Amino acid sequence: MKIAIVTPGRSHLLNMSKELIRHGHDVTFYTMVPPSRCEAFGLPKKNVVSFFWICAPLMLIFRKLRLPCDGNRYVYYAVVRIVDALAAWRLKYCDLLIGISGCAIKSSKKARRKYGAKIGCDRGCKHILSQKAILDATPNAETVFPPDIPKELEQYELADYMALPSGHSRQSFIDHGVAEQKLFVNPYGVNIDNFKPTSLKQPAYDVIVVGNWCYQKGVDILVEACRLQKCTLLHVGKLGDAPFPDGELFTHIDPVDESRLPEFYERAKVLCLPSRQDGFGLVLFQAMRCGLPLVYSSETGGPDLRNLVSAKEYLFEFSELTPEVLGETLERATDLADKQSGVRNYLTDSDLNNISWEAYGRRYNQFLKSIF
Repeated sequence: MKIAIVTPGRSHLLNMSKELIRHGHDVTFYTMVPPSRCEAFGLPKKNVVSFFWICAPLMLIFRKLRLPCDGNRYVYYAVVRIVDALAAWRLKYCDLLIGISGCAIKSSKKARRKYGAKIGCDRGCKHILSQKAILDATPNAETVFPPDIPKELEQYELADYMALPSGHSRQSFIDHGVAEQKLFVNPYGVNIDNFKPTSLKQPAYDVIVVGNWCYQKGVDILVEACRLQKCTLLHVGKLGDAPFPDGELFTHIDPVDESRLPEFYERAKVLCLPSRQDGFGLVLFQAMRCGLPLVYSSETGGPDLRNLVSAKEYLFEFSELTPEVLGETLERATDLADKQSGVRNYLTDSDLNNISWEAYGRRYNQFLKSIF
């Protein structure tokens, strides 16, 4: 099958592309990521159509300047529209076009009109109106960018199916009237070669958080929970709309390359992902593979991940996003972590077979067989 994949950035769709190629599909990856960068992550250059040099000036502005009045988001919005238009212009024959949500409208329309292709829309989190409602109700949180909303809704309508990473994201689409048979849930995966079991290095942090430091991820509640429990916290990632706290309990490290993350997982006892809404949270897979117990909210991929592994006692879902409940859950998780010794590894071979990107690709390939 000939498959076109359209995404401005690398995202999980690069991993998906690699796996679909493994299953014999002819995949073309339309993106602004340079071909050499795609190849560094395992996707051959011959499968990449890149618009890097056209988008580079705008991305330089987006990354280097802090513009007023939502200027940075307008710049990225323009980049996304350019990638979609160029993908439509360069689009070769395909049986299926898979686009990241809100970013593949012109290309999807051309694929259907010119080639009679089926259209898949990949949405990494909840329905955008559910996401907006959650963020609007969170004081000080950066809310959904308004111009994105009509683009997202238009692409949902265009799609023959929606690919989603978790049960809670699926439910949000059902709540907004999308037919269940249009929704395909496929939890993400982890590169089991890059992330391996670790031994805890001293001095160790009680909790690690990886990713954007923002209200959407519930970091304000986590800070209060750590203060209640006197937990030390390590954050690795970009600082977002939430202030990072002062004090000896809290340490921040700027974003690092994914290949370096195991260095930080081995310095922490527990990973926490207390998100108010998070499509899945790839860091859950990474930290689990490195042997850390997980603490997460129901608004992540944690509940779905729990169905894929056998050692469920290492997965802690807290019932209410309050400092008290989260603090108690962190205490139970760190107590369990303190009992781990040597190389931390609670996953079986069967578990690894369920949580790898290869497993993600198998599930996707089986789904494609069912709709063609």
